[in-house]
Amino acid sequence: MQKTNTYISEIDTNRFGIKVAKIDAYKSDPKVLIDRLRDENVRLLISRIDCKQLQLINRLESLGFKLKDIQVTYRYKIENLNFAESSSDIYLRDAEDSDKESLLAIAAEAFLDYGHYAADTKLDRKKSHELYVDWVSRSLNDIRVAQKVSVADMNREVVGFLISQKIEENNSYFSRGVIGAVAEKYRDKNVFRFLVQHGMIWAKKLGLEWVEHNVLITNYPANAALSGIGFKIYTSLATLHLWLE
Repeated sequence: MQKTNTYISEIDTNRFGIKVAKIDAYKSDPKVLIDRLRDENVRLLISRIDCKQLQLINRLESLGFKLKDIQVTYRYKIENLNFAESSSDIYLRDAEDSDKESLLAIAAEAFLDYGHYAADTKLDRKKSHELYVDWVSRSLNDIRVAQKVSVADMNREVVGFLISQKIEENNSYFSRGVIGAVAEKYRDKNVFRFLVQHGMIWAKKLGLEWVEHNVLITNYPANAALSGIGFKIYTSLATLHLWLE
């Protein structure tokens, strides 16, 4: 039997001041593992489940889990890449140390009340907001979190960013979008589209097989941008929270 401490999220536990666990796969009836976690003083359990597993999702709901978000995963096979990165108004480049303050400010603006943490009213709203800013900060400082930070400039101003990670999984090599955002006043300028394309060209240069991005189904501009580029939906994931009280 797997030790329950392998499920503990140290980052979330430290951030929220309660013991938080994450489980995305259940090998048997979830109640058995949930009871063990409750006995070990876990307060919050987060599970992200493939939407095709409706029976498991329904079982989790019967145990008290609440749906907090749904994401779709888009993929684009690099062998199909057939565009040249170009924009007369947007300058795309790699992030520099001097960009940090601007990127954190964009993240703070873009991710207010965003995602499954913010959807859980039992979590501290300020801490839920801060986690995205912290995520960007860690991405800039830790190569284990991200290997590529693309920045978009317009009018000599940093207007957006996209952070990507090189992944090796099941003998495949691909790129996954970690986090990205565009400043509010530039969101109708195709900035996100060009940032995604910049990351795709980086992936091609590395010889990766595909690029993928997870997007909330309610983030309609991002969904439209990825579909417009030619990304295809690969899977969908439901995020559920259970408070063990």
